[in-house]
Amino acid sequence: MEPYILGIFWAIGNYVPGEKVFILRHRDRYFLDAVKHAVGSHAAVRAQVSQRKYILKLGQYCLNISSLKNAGWAERNSQERPYPDINEHRSFIRGYFEIHGRVSRFRLRNKNGRVQIQHRLRIYGNEKFLLALNEILAFELRVSERNLEPTSRPHSKVLSYYKKDEIIDIFEWIFDCPPTAKNQQIENKFRETLRR
Repeated sequence: MEPYILGIFWAIGNYVPGEKVFILRHRDRYFLDAVKHAVGSHAAVRAQVSQRKYILKLGQYCLNISSLKNAGWAERNSQERPYPDINEHRSFIRGYFEIHGRVSRFRLRNKNGRVQIQHRLRIYGNEKFLLALNEILAFELRVSERNLEPTSRPHSKVLSYYKKDEIIDIFEWIFDCPPTAKNQQIENKFRETLRR
């Protein structure tokens, strides 16, 4: 499975053993259509109107759950979700980041009490996963490793970057690929945020 699609599975994949199906849900249909195309499924991407999301159910005929588990995949709500055992990181990280990453601006007060606007890049996920991702980004981009920030969930953390030059380096590295290998709308939205 190509790393970009694997990143989407890591971000939103859920396996239901009783039904022997893999389920993906997201409010942006793009990700489900990308997975459907990549695995060659004829399953329909359906709208879940009440949840304002789309859903895709993949049977075992087009997806081998054992191969995903061998790569390190674990359920989204598992206490430990390892980073996959792969060689190509950039595309995988892009697939995951498009779903669980953010580029934003926020207000803070400096030591003189004046309000400043600062950029930040954040990636949300399981602590074990983010610790490995932190190391990979530090190695690939020569950015310093970060301390993970807490969230309201016990096993979830946030990997955050606040220096604009590091944010731009990470962002450009993640999105340096052909337009067909990324969600162009998300890239454009984040680029617009960085320009402000």
